[in-house]
Amino acid sequence: MFNKKDDDYLMRFLRARKFDVKKTYTLMKGHVKFHNNYPQLTSKLTLDSVRSCLENGYPCLLPVRDKQGRVTFLFSIENWDMTEFPFHVIMRSYLYLLERLMISEKSQITGCVLIENFHNYSLKQALGLRPSELRMFVDILQGSFPARFKGVHFVHQPWYFSWTYAMVKPFLKRKLTKKVFIHGYNLENFWENFDMESIPKELGGSGASYDSQELIKALERLEKQENS
Repeated sequence: MFNKKDDDYLMRFLRARKFDVKKTYTLMKGHVKFHNNYPQLTSKLTLDSVRSCLENGYPCLLPVRDKQGRVTFLFSIENWDMTEFPFHVIMRSYLYLLERLMISEKSQITGCVLIENFHNYSLKQALGLRPSELRMFVDILQGSFPARFKGVHFVHQPWYFSWTYAMVKPFLKRKLTKKVFIHGYNLENFWENFDMESIPKELGGSGASYDSQELIKALERLEKQENS
């Protein structure tokens, strides 16, 4: 993984830890451990392997950055069919996008935020999530991937979301806990972080509806460049 003499690749880890060498080394070890622990997430990670997931918006990558210039992911759980798109497949989509995003120096510096829209989150979905799967997601966010995760915003969640969060919370380190924002249906604080124009109208913003094909086309161009 680190045997290639690729300064740009190594720079991702340094920037993620603000050039603190000791913290960077810890992150690199965590990255290797993550790959060893979750080969089902990291092996053969290509666009074709996650295409269907991304076409369905799992997750969306919003075309406009937030007020701090950070990349914004959006996951709307409402229509998620857990049989068609198992949890680990969704995680592969996140990882694939993160790998592509971190090619950009700007994205390495500004980092990214996640919006988790739990509108119409069903009891069936809540009962279908396992602690081991949620741990998988948390492990991506803390100490395993060379990216600056700046915040996770939960919106429109029903009361039984508390069950889901109770499964996640024991895995969260204190630093990440401070970056978790649970807004519910009161989005006043949410809009302090995001411009209305950057958020699709389906989530209460004034931006255009999300078009996954624009993302797919951009990823196809990137893969073509890499293979040429």
